[in-house]
Amino acid sequence: MATTEDLEKGRITDTVGSFLATIVDSEKRSTEAHKYFLQDCHCVLSKPDGLVISTVKDHLNSPGTTKPISASAGSVSTETLREPAQAVWVAGDLAAVWTGSRLMKDGNEVKSSVMLLSLLKVKDDWKICGVAETLWEAGTPTPSLSSNLTETPGLMAPIDALLSAFSKPDWPALSQWFLDGGASLQSRPPAEYQVTNLEQSIVRLQGILDQLPPGTTFEEKLHDIEARTCGDLGFVWAPFVIEAGGRKSHEGFNIFSLLKRDDRWVISGCQNIGEPLKSAA
Repeated sequence: MATTEDLEKGRITDTVGSFLATIVDSEKRSTEAHKYFLQDCHCVLSKPDGLVISTVKDHLNSPGTTKPISASAGSVSTETLREPAQAVWVAGDLAAVWTGSRLMKDGNEVKSSVMLLSLLKVKDDWKICGVAETLWEAGTPTPSLSSNLTETPGLMAPIDALLSAFSKPDWPALSQWFLDGGASLQSRPPAEYQVTNLEQSIVRLQGILDQLPPGTTFEEKLHDIEARTCGDLGFVWAPFVIEAGGRKSHEGFNIFSLLKRDDRWVISGCQNIGEPLKSAA
């Protein structure tokens, strides 16, 4: 018998599958794709010809994207899965999907990619809230894949820098570890989720810390970390516990997307969800 988690994972993969099916169809892209993502959902796409940083909505509506992929009459384009096999993480109302994808046109491969899709459950519906993807042309070898942190030196460096500065975050010092234009989503139910750029998320954290009594320590500690990489795309699933004044106060989950730029990893996006610990309430 399927568990509750299995059922949720099924709903999550259905959402992702429906989203991928609509974005390769020029008609459905404009009429149906919006059903599957938050309107302020951001994307970072690493393409052979450069980097795209945008909201998903604006990207799908841009002239280069809305132009039909199949220019000739009768052509059929489909998005199919490829290695790495689809993997799903879910914790409460936050989920992540790491999957390979292949765009086919009339049965021929056009491009391949690996993508990280973050999802948030809003009013009992799973919505894509972040997209990070690395793409390569047909005939190009698949970039190196890894699911082992020890095989990817430096992947945790920007996250470690953020955690080290957590009690006294300083954006000018931390900015070197973040992709310019990247976005952050924070969910603290029952409050409405908030989407900001990465700089604003650090400034917001500074504001929270300013309200604590002088001398109060404030730390975020990660545990049971899982990671994936494909070429210049990285993903870290990181459960966390917040300690304020030496006492555990909150717990939750982070999804970090990372991009390798000039041989160094930087955070390109973050989605997280958290709640007070009952023992701390």
